[in-house]
Amino acid sequence: DYYNGLPEALRTTQTERNRALALVRYGSALRTQARLDEGRKAIDEAVQVLGRMQEQGDRSEITAIGLALGLSTQARLASSMDRDSDALVISTRAVEAIRPFASAPNASPTLRRAFGEVLNMHGYLQMSNRQESAIATLDEARDAYRSIDELGLSDTSAAAGYAEATAWKAQAYVHVGRVEDALRAGNEVLAVSGQVL
Repeated sequence: DYYNGLPEALRTTQTERNRALALVRYGSALRTQARLDEGRKAIDEAVQVLGRMQEQGDRSEITAIGLALGLSTQARLASSMDRDSDALVISTRAVEAIRPFASAPNASPTLRRAFGEVLNMHGYLQMSNRQESAIATLDEARDAYRSIDELGLSDTSAAAGYAEATAWKAQAYVHVGRVEDALRAGNEVLAVSGQVL
């Protein structure tokens, strides 16, 4: 409402980006509340705005993160609506939107954390019929989270994300019959999440 109410004279590229970032967060919250149609409307608008900004040359970290998280939430919404094939396509776009930024030398912890989050969702979606791809994606998510502080717990959200990726990886192992690997991953989840708690 604040951004929508700004007089034209105060609207800038930055306020437009901030409005889109607020829509990403709002859409994610609506999805969590199972208000899927409202969430989709907010996320679709955010993705459109942030995508257009990138197309027009915006190479900022915050736009890349917002677009990737928006696309990832869009994929989550599609999955919640039983459109898993659409969700996987959208999730692939989310990974592609952030990978060049997150894999650059000296990528910030914020970028790497967002990359891990996007990869977690992508790996989860791959588990329905691409188990080996899911395992590889979740390993990449674990690497992104681990790179922040080597699980030293100075960044508990990175450690929690690492534990989540490892838990999904354990489930993927079960699906492909790699029971020993699943047990090892499960023990790692318990160890890391226990430290976080």
